[in-house]
Amino acid sequence: MTIAPTRPTLPRHTASDRPSEAPGRGARGGRSVGSRFFLRFSAVILAGLASAGAAGCSTSAGTSAATPAPTFGDPMGWALDAAGPFHVGYRVASTSYVAPSGATRTIELHLWYPTLDEDGEHPNYESIIRDPLAISDASLAPSAYTGGRYPVHVFSHGHRGIPQSTPFLMRHFASHGWVVVAPRHVGNTLSDPPERAPSIYYLRGLDVTAAITALAKLPATDGLAGKLDTSRVFLSGHSFGTHTVWSSAGAPFDVAAIEARCKPAGTCTEADLAAFRAGVHDKRVIAGLAMAGSPLPDWLGEHPEANVTIPIFYMTGTDDDVGQASFWNRSAPFPLTWVDVEGACHQYYGIGKCPLIDDAKQVPIAGAFSLAFARKTLLRDTSANTADVLAGKKNDAAVATYKTR
Repeated sequence: MTIAPTRPTLPRHTASDRPSEAPGRGARGGRSVGSRFFLRFSAVILAGLASAGAAGCSTSAGTSAATPAPTFGDPMGWALDAAGPFHVGYRVASTSYVAPSGATRTIELHLWYPTLDEDGEHPNYESIIRDPLAISDASLAPSAYTGGRYPVHVFSHGHRGIPQSTPFLMRHFASHGWVVVAPRHVGNTLSDPPERAPSIYYLRGLDVTAAITALAKLPATDGLAGKLDTSRVFLSGHSFGTHTVWSSAGAPFDVAAIEARCKPAGTCTEADLAAFRAGVHDKRVIAGLAMAGSPLPDWLGEHPEANVTIPIFYMTGTDDDVGQASFWNRSAPFPLTWVDVEGACHQYYGIGKCPLIDDAKQVPIAGAFSLAFARKTLLRDTSANTADVLAGKKNDAAVATYKTR
């Protein structure tokens, strides 16, 4: 594995972050979901966000070493439904690994982290989404956590998505002192065709593993070197990224079904099938957050949860049918918490701009639940505030469904 700094010039594209699965798995009846979401996604970015506003992560200079900081108190006492005390830094790097095909696969790693900097250049994601609340290549703030280490959150973007597709959540965690890394799933981004090669179903999980490993092996010149807890990682995914969450969490691939489907068509190789048999379970992932997507039975079987032993939190929206009720029912008795937000569309957990719910509801609901779940599972947070949020005792009126078992 190699680690290299990069400042990529990325193509300007717009596309849907919506999986093109059958009804009950991301589609709505007979309507053309892909084209409808492509138009909505394009309109949101070009009209709303353009102006409004890593492993082995290091930019040309890397994240500089942490500078002295004021005392912010116990981070377990910080409000879950509001930004933390830090500003947010952002940088891009890349890492490489050998894929099952034998080819070298190089992926970008997008990194958000806490900073005390108040001014600087704001990132312009994909050259179309300006983020006025993040600062490019900012200095690193000291860790607020025990031992001076930073908790790690890995994010998997959706189908034909971008690593920066859920900026509110990346910033929320970074403002609370976390380091967030999002790999670019090459072959399944805005600049790629809509068809998914069979290999992308396992390459996404391998990208996650490569990102975690690279963070664990940062060069000594990087300010984060040796300060990231990569032995216990929180993994989240949006849309098709939820497939990444389940497979990295230990759900095995349904190899017999995959082979019967792709081998006659010549769309998968023996190397692909061997990769599917091996799976992509990464034991460093100890908790998962699945947003706006359900496991894909064609690839993971009807009961992917049967082999998953880590806790999973499941968040969806009433204005986005991804088969959530069906999955809740068929996955019993797997321990799961499901939150369905009233009026939330597919991009409520992404770039926002849903017609039925304001973006101002993203952090107080999705941000609060996500951070509470991550603090409990990774940081062993036993505070009453976190327990109350996860027990549904502080639900916003927009939470249409709250179920846990």
